Amino acid sequence: MSLLSFSKTQELNLVFDISSGSIGGALVLKQRGHAPLILRSIRKNFSLTPDFESAKIEREMLLALHNICQELQKGTLYRPEKIYCVLATPWSHGEVRSIKYEAKTDFKFTEKLSQKLISSEVENFKKEWANLGQVIDRRVTKVALNGYMVDNPNGQKARSARIDVFLSLAPEKLIQDIEEMISKTFKARTAFTSQMFSDFILVRDVFDLQNDFLIINFGEEVSEVMIMKDDHLVGTAFFPYGKISVVRLIAKNLGKSVHETKSLLHLHHGDMLDREANRGLFEAVRLAGEAWVKELKNVLVDMVPSRHLPHHAFLSTDEHTGAWLKSHLGPAFFPEFTTAHDGFSVIIGDNRVLHSFAEFAPMVERDSRLTMKAVFINHL
Repeated sequence: MSLLSFSKTQELNLVFDISSGSIGGALVLKQRGHAPLILRSIRKNFSLTPDFESAKIEREMLLALHNICQELQKGTLYRPEKIYCVLATPWSHGEVRSIKYEAKTDFKFTEKLSQKLISSEVENFKKEWANLGQVIDRRVTKVALNGYMVDNPNGQKARSARIDVFLSLAPEKLIQDIEEMISKTFKARTAFTSQMFSDFILVRDVFDLQNDFLIINFGEEVSEVMIMKDDHLVGTAFFPYGKISVVRLIAKNLGKSVHETKSLLHLHHGDMLDREANRGLFEAVRLAGEAWVKELKNVLVDMVPSRHLPHHAFLSTDEHTGAWLKSHLGPAFFPEFTTAHDGFSVIIGDNRVLHSFAEFAPMVERDSRLTMKAVFINHL
């Protein structure tokens, strides 16, 4: 039973972090002008299978969602006023779209014109996905008039305009299934957004980091990549290589099961293994890291043909994998990229970095990804 009483500046929210291999849920007290208070936090992993089976993982995700709802409901008399679902790849797809508009004579740039152009682009975006998706994010990231970026374009005259807008969508059937599963336990309006959008807003608006940034979300099955320049999101991509992919590759190289390998890696992260006695494991871990870097570099070459990358990188992951990935973002791995030849200046979005951005009720488990989502919804 909850003994909390809420003021007018507080609102109880429920947030779900739906990744490619786990789902987390948290009851969050949103506090205007203050850090969010995380009251309860739960995460459930999907079964580690030898190969990625999307249909099976979707069923397991929905079952995990149901179980988390049931557990979060226990022990509280209050019901959330709003529910947020943050969908990572492959549950959502996001990209930056550039819309160009030109005229032979000067025209006035207005909100009406902007929305008309964006709405047309949204329809094109949906058609590319056979109209099976529901748009969950629609945010203008940059506007340029006559080739020059402007912060307040409305009312200004120009002969050409370019609008960069971040769009993301998720399958309508998936959204319906998630809403139906949540509604069995909680009755509140559910809003959806993408992992890419929430990470972008956090890095730009909350953490107040450098203007140019490479953002990497290291999920279970998928790694998402975003590039920020001058505080604007200019590119997005992903590749199917995440934490579980790493475990599978190491298990294959060692000739062990996925679960055996996962146990060994826990010992490895805790520096509890002798390097000499476990040469095979250390070598397999090294090779897995190089494989991830290779996939990342392939994506970056496509995203940035000029090879001019931001010097700073933000890793959305836990402290163990964050330190491991950071060791693979050094100068030896990126000599062909002009600003990354000295290695990236890396910030790991783990509990040590996030502790000052959120408060926690007693006995609440610190989950860095759920903390990021709590900070995100508190910022909205």
